[in-house]
Amino acid sequence: MALDLGQRYQSTRVPAVGREGLVEGHVWVQNFENVEKIQVTLTGAVTSYFLEFGTANRPQTRRLIHQTHELWSERGHNSTTSKEGRSLAFALVMPEHIESIESDRGRSIPLPPSSSIIMCDAGVHVAYVVRIDLFRKGWRTHDTVKSEILYLPRTTTRYSRPYLPLPNSEKLRPTQAEEWSVLHIPQKAKTKPGVPLPEPGSTSKVPSRPHISLPQSIRDDLIVRLYLPHGLRYPAGREILWSLAIGFPPVGSSASSVRSGRSSSSVSDEQINAIVAGVSLRLVCVSTIAVRGVASRRERVVAVGKSFMIIPNSVSDEGEKRVVIRGYLQSGEEGKDMSWGVPGFTSVVYEIRVSVKPDESAGLDAPAWEYCERIMITSYEADGEIQNAGVPALQLPGATRNPPPFYLMRL
Repeated sequence: MALDLGQRYQSTRVPAVGREGLVEGHVWVQNFENVEKIQVTLTGAVTSYFLEFGTANRPQTRRLIHQTHELWSERGHNSTTSKEGRSLAFALVMPEHIESIESDRGRSIPLPPSSSIIMCDAGVHVAYVVRIDLFRKGWRTHDTVKSEILYLPRTTTRYSRPYLPLPNSEKLRPTQAEEWSVLHIPQKAKTKPGVPLPEPGSTSKVPSRPHISLPQSIRDDLIVRLYLPHGLRYPAGREILWSLAIGFPPVGSSASSVRSGRSSSSVSDEQINAIVAGVSLRLVCVSTIAVRGVASRRERVVAVGKSFMIIPNSVSDEGEKRVVIRGYLQSGEEGKDMSWGVPGFTSVVYEIRVSVKPDESAGLDAPAWEYCERIMITSYEADGEIQNAGVPALQLPGATRNPPPFYLMRL
């Protein structure tokens, strides 16, 4: 008995299929003498384990899909039919979701791609296999032949780029609030009041610029908002537009001024520059492996935000003085970056991390603002082409991985 899965892509070690793709091939049976039935099974599993001294320990496995179809049966054929060898064709459709598992919101979870993630203390593998079983009469012995297939789905989303007015533009229109998701950036709480002590053995550096103390009103009432394109779901390989608005309290209207009964002084250009210089935006990929409730994490900085416009004297409808910073953030590499996961085993997620930390000229005890927002990254942008269905994403990391340990995965 021999299994032929047809032509494969030159860049892959074994045949690859995409989302809802066809797994098709032929089985050559040399002789049907004493053959009772022939079955084809498409199965997939995820396995995570601890790594101790380079050896996998305490693995846990979950079946992702399991489909069995009968290719040939003695009951369906006349006993006088020739027992000579021949080829049997089969075609199976790759399911789109994991069997018998749902998310916290009751939604089906997409089938994860073939992948292997190895960390210093843990590892995880996702693999799919086509298996042919030939059952014989008598002692019920049977022959088995199997082959791995790579599942490399193309995930897509539509990206509606919000409108950003350019300076000195003749055709300006109001920025639509529906085009943006507004995130409020909280002020980071200090663990200890006052100036932190230097680490043992470290040397304190003297600020290269004059010290600029931030007024207490700014520390209490400074409002920082991050604007991201609505939906928080973006295709890889695109520029994510973002806008950061830093709102300063009007003179005499801050909470500290009301409590003290005095007006706050206006914010100087030096103070504004000290805050703007500390703005940072990053896209981080977080890979997680969970083994029996113990999680291991690995982070990778995908991109750093770049600003292309700073509006220092913007004023809101409420009379709030604002500094608006606009920029873009590259959403990874098209076809290679993608969010996915299997609850309780592994996940690959993407986070936008924003921080506003005034530089050293604002003083060592200057406040800071930090926030982390999880977003969804798809491997491609939706283009409406139906012919892309079933086409594998050959740039995914799983396309070039080594064979997984099938003995651990029970495949």
